[in-house]
Amino acid sequence: MDLGTFTNIPWKFLPGILVNSISVASSSNALIPQYPKLDRSGFSFYGRSYGVAARVGLTSDPTTTTTTPGQAHFVENYTFSETGYLSDVSCIFNETSDVYFEDLAGVDGGTYGGGNWSGYVVVQQATGSLPTGPWQGFTIMAIADNCTVIALAAGHNDTHYIYGLAAGYYYPNLTNVQCKVNLTPTLFDIAVNVSTSNISVIPAADQSRIIDIDPTRGLVNNTFTSLNYLSQIITTMYTSVLGDAFMVNVDAVKTRENHTTITESDVLTAVSESLELLLDEYFGALAASQIMQYNESIPVNATMCIAVVQLGEPVYAYITFGINLALVLLFLYESTRTRFWQNLPAFNVLDTKSAVLGATRDVIGRHLPKQAQA
Repeated sequence: MDLGTFTNIPWKFLPGILVNSISVASSSNALIPQYPKLDRSGFSFYGRSYGVAARVGLTSDPTTTTTTPGQAHFVENYTFSETGYLSDVSCIFNETSDVYFEDLAGVDGGTYGGGNWSGYVVVQQATGSLPTGPWQGFTIMAIADNCTVIALAAGHNDTHYIYGLAAGYYYPNLTNVQCKVNLTPTLFDIAVNVSTSNISVIPAADQSRIIDIDPTRGLVNNTFTSLNYLSQIITTMYTSVLGDAFMVNVDAVKTRENHTTITESDVLTAVSESLELLLDEYFGALAASQIMQYNESIPVNATMCIAVVQLGEPVYAYITFGINLALVLLFLYESTRTRFWQNLPAFNVLDTKSAVLGATRDVIGRHLPKQAQA
């Protein structure tokens, strides 16, 4: 079975799947959204995945257990715990944002199109700085100006992780959005419903057992920085797929909040929820790659719910048991009363004479006076 594409460079080999996550991050109603796993296992997350439970559906799930010798029982659901990172994104509009596009004057990008759509291609440099320091940026080509481009700047130091958005005038709502990201080691409780292929993940109530799975922060730093590469590889002269995905999610939040027009709150909520889901998906993709490409995993304890077969309704089972118990008690009573049927007259149901004499003796015995019987 082809379970999908697994790579430790998701931004390069899974850009379409990742960007699609941006557009579906927010629900357009009050319901908790469901997100399909990035693989082809058929499982979906009820709510956020937080980048954990990657192994579900990829390796041998405990769908059957043989705790009883010679018998196999179907596992309906199971739960276990896993350590990962809780991504929390909060966004603001920073009117003094220093992330912008610079026209590289003198660099001829050539011409494009024909007829009414012909024009010049310009080369733009996404550059600037974030509160964490200077941002290296990247170079991109655009039509006439920077109208179609989006840049997701990413900068971090030892304690802070910051994203900044620079947008052309096709995406005015996204300009100057700046987001702070917290990535906290967290223990998660995971519930897997095998029959419905559904996974639920929540932070555990007890975090006393938490350990940082990567104290070097290399995993966190790589995941955080990799998201800005998406804006580099999927922005074209004609549109920014990243910008379009953000705006689709903005519309979903606007619908959910019953707003007639897009508000600043809609934009900030949509961008923060999109980035949270994108980070979850990226962590999950890296974990799946570790399992499928390098066969690296560790065993964990799980609690399973096993399906059993019940024949009939309990009330009928109880009635049958009661009748059988009454028959057993009657048998024991008669055995005791007759001393296990000792000194009883010989009686053979297959002998007609014996049957007639036995019946006659019983009738006469019931009608003769006691003195006569004596």
